[in-house]
Amino acid sequence: MGVWTEREGFVLRIVDENGVVGFGEVAPIPWFGSETMEMARAYLSHSEESNFLGDPPRVLPCCRFAVSCARSLVRQDAVPSAEEVAICALLPAGSAGLNKLQEMAALGFCFFKWKVGVESFEREREILNLMLDALPTSGLLRLDANGSWSPMDAWLWLKSLVGEQRIEFVEDPLSPLLWEAAFGLGESFETELALDIPITPDLVSVLARKGWPGMVTLKPSLSGSLEDFLEMHRQFPEKTILSSSLETVFGYESILRLASSEVIGARSCGFGGQDIFEEDGLKLHPVSPTLRPGIVEFDALEEAWEELGS
Repeated sequence: MGVWTEREGFVLRIVDENGVVGFGEVAPIPWFGSETMEMARAYLSHSEESNFLGDPPRVLPCCRFAVSCARSLVRQDAVPSAEEVAICALLPAGSAGLNKLQEMAALGFCFFKWKVGVESFEREREILNLMLDALPTSGLLRLDANGSWSPMDAWLWLKSLVGEQRIEFVEDPLSPLLWEAAFGLGESFETELALDIPITPDLVSVLARKGWPGMVTLKPSLSGSLEDFLEMHRQFPEKTILSSSLETVFGYESILRLASSEVIGARSCGFGGQDIFEEDGLKLHPVSPTLRPGIVEFDALEEAWEELGS
């Protein structure tokens, strides 16, 4: 994975015979199981002339997401809900996370996610205690090990969290290659676990069949069409966490609309990271503990589209 110096993707714009416009965003992350940029480019180039008639194949989940979102807007069956979506603030690793938590709490955030597995257990546990003391009264903290712990590390951490109700869950305690071993951890400790690994419809079915006891993190823009996503969500209706994939305002608005729909649970969403697009003019949603879909109006999206082409 390494350090990202740029985020590549595509924005598509569909117009029907009545002039109704819909936007969609293709934001591939190949190492997370999506198509490559080259695959997406080939499909988009081939399908643009036909105004994206027909469904992209399943091997192009990001293209499927973008096309289905754009079509949904054109059909006007994606009227923004008045329901606000709770946003989970992302915190940097190490002691910088404590400063960020205090900064975001001052803005009204109650839900936070902190990257762990970067420093020693002793040092991170010390910082965690300070973070828990700094949480708002109703605040909850998620720990994201990002697959960095060994089974022994995970056991040590989860044992230390016994009885701690302010930890909402621990995400990706083990390497994606060891996801089956997470079943044993999930059954041995009261702290809930979440999997944020390359999730495919087939893997979701396997997790449901085997009785995965924890949460499942789904990234809608990497999960295929809206219908594909909802089918996966149906298998974990109370246990799904929605997460963004560093989309621009176009993809972000799409997943915000999805998160506010009545079929999605009330857990706060991992929709941080939009600040990386600020200098590109592609961050239009405010930094806020709750967001309402449609807060970025169509005219602003159209203006951003025009800027992309300039």
